[in-house]
Parts: sequence; structure tokens; C-alpha cells
Amino acid sequence: MNKKTTYLLACIALFLLWGIYYFVKDEPTDIVPPKQQVQPGPKLVFSGNKLVEEKDGKIQWEISAETIEIDAATGQAVLKNITAKLYQPNRSIITMKAGQASMDSNTRDIIMETNVQVTDSSAPNAKVTANQLKWSSSLRRIYGSGGVKVIRDDTIATGEFLESDEQMKKVKVWGNAHITKGVK
Repeated sequence: MNKKTTYLLACIALFLLWGIYYFVKDEPTDIVPPKQQVQPGPKLVFSGNKLVEEKDGKIQWEISAETIEIDAATGQAVLKNITAKLYQPNRSIITMKAGQASMDSNTRDIIMETNVQVTDSSAPNAKVTANQLKWSSSLRRIYGSGGVKVIRDDTIATGEFLESDEQMKKVKVWGNAHITKGVK
């Protein structure tokens, strides 16, 4: 055999060995199994309870509900017939009531729905209603949406959205907003 034939046979043998290796080797596939959804964990249900947060011996807020259902896996809570009270430094109390609410135990944010009403003990002629209200614990702000109505003395403001400080002193209403003054 001449050198060319030996070289050609060696190339063919290498090509065949490479082909066999390519088809036999064990490679990971690109198929990724679908993510498994987190199954809800056991639920803890409490009836007629109150949650309270204190700081330096003073109550910051308290929440009472007919029932509180907590998902043990996620820490999310669903509250039925809720009353939340925010205690203010000037000794007034902002009271928020709703038919249902959800609370994130990590952020302590609360989203209230169904017949949401807010009152201020220092302003007996003031009231806020909305379809949904969110209390942001970290920002110490109140946000409302859907059918927002703010009543203060003889003034009524309506709109789609609301943002307020925690004392309900600085209230901003927008989204098709309308103000009526002189209403009794």
C-alpha cells in the first residue's frame, strides 16, 4: 500500500469512529421539564382574632377579622369582615373596614375589597369609600381604586384613583375626578 491509500483509509477510519461516537455519546437534551407549580400548603384558620403591632409600648396598628386564613407555605393571609385601625401620633385613629382583605405577611401590605370604608376619629364628617384600598406598610401610604369617593364636611371628591398619607390629611384623587362643594 502506498502512503496515499494508507492516509485515505486512516481518514475514513477516523470519520467512522467519530460518527459512531457522535451517535452513541450521552448528551443532555435541550428539553427542560416544566416548572412544577407550588402547591398551596396547609391553611391555618382563625376565627374572631386580632393582630396588633406595637412600637416602644405604643400600638401602631391593629387588625381584627371575623376569620383569618393563612397559607402556611406562602404566608399570605385572607381576612373576612376586616377592621383595621391605624393609630396616629395626634391620638386620632384611622379606621378601615372591608368585607375581605389579603395581607402579605412579609411586606405587611394589605389589600382590602368589598364595601371599603375609611373614617378618621379626628374628622367625624369625613369618609372615604372605594372598590379597593391598599395599605402600603413600607411607604406608610394608602392607595385606592375604583369608584373612589372622598367626603369632607361639605365637599365631595370622586374619581377612579386615590393616594393619601397615612393620616388621610393629604388626599389626591384623579382619573375622571370631580369635586362638588357646598353639599349638605
